Amino acid sequence: MLKNFNVFLFSANCTCPKIPPKSFTVQEDGCFEGKYRYKCIPGYTRKPTTSSLIKCEEKNGVSQWGESNFECISKILLFLFHFFKRNLYHVSAKSFISKEREMMVKRPQEVLSLSCRGSGFDFSRYVMNWIRQPAGKTLEWMGAISDDGSNTAYSSRVDGRIEITRENSNSLVHLKLSNLKPEDSAVYYCARDAQ
Repeated sequence: MLKNFNVFLFSANCTCPKIPPKSFTVQEDGCFEGKYRYKCIPGYTRKPTTSSLIKCEEKNGVSQWGESNFECISKILLFLFHFFKRNLYHVSAKSFISKEREMMVKRPQEVLSLSCRGSGFDFSRYVMNWIRQPAGKTLEWMGAISDDGSNTAYSSRVDGRIEITRENSNSLVHLKLSNLKPEDSAVYYCARDAQ
């Protein structure tokens, strides 16, 4: 049986000055063939659309590191929000109608603000709900707002951090969740209540 091993030797003798520090990265000295690749500390991962590679370049006779947009973000706070409008009490795989999909990244203690627009029904006649589904878990009801917006009810799990409001004139329901925690990572849904 053959095994392949990729071995990279780092040289402490880079012609460039010290590697520019980045937040939440493992600090190492040295480079390989004039290149350096940042690594995130445990619990963090590379932010999409950023590159971990920087190159040692010569400009005007001086060796210096090129520009880098690299950023590490917390793995546990990658949020995927998926909005849908449907009768809350008749939820099945066939009844989900995707309205929007959006990936959002938040950090602990930040505020999450989401809006969902209803269509295809008389929005002002229905109680609207926010529910969520953490990875590998069942749906969790977060709260609801009455058809005229005068009353709200919230789950004890998020009470004190959640606010649900609505704009019937624009068929919109809003969710505001403050002081975010790792356990808030989930797929979020808005849904209309049964009549």
